[in-house]
Amino acid sequence: MPNIARNHEESRKAVCLLCMQKSTTGLTLTVIDRIKKLVSPDLNFEDPRVPAGICSTCRKCLQENSSESVSKRQLPDLFDFSKIQISITLRSSPVPCSCTICQIARSIEKQGIGKGHPLSISSKKRGRPETSDSNQ
Repeated sequence: MPNIARNHEESRKAVCLLCMQKSTTGLTLTVIDRIKKLVSPDLNFEDPRVPAGICSTCRKCLQENSSESVSKRQLPDLFDFSKIQISITLRSSPVPCSCTICQIARSIEKQGIGKGHPLSISSKKRGRPETSDSNQ
């Protein structure tokens, strides 16, 4: 059984702040300092619309960019967190939070089972395929 976050705070820890993918660990003070220095100095980490986790790829990328290494990877563009709308839920509410962070935390991407990442763009369009005939 996958470890699915139950409430919004747990979901925040399960999503990477930088790439909006699943996170591997929570934010540490060192990581927060690096994010303030390299990405955004005025980011509010206490805002419930901002994820509180980081994946191993982004953590390594932050580490490379903060050190004197020669090969530096490009940091991902920061998501616009003001677009996230958090639904108010009570403990007795049967409906879980349906914000983007909670959807990502609940997403399952293994062998085509379950829901995929809510921010991924599907490469296939539904419906009749477009024709390349320009005579119409």
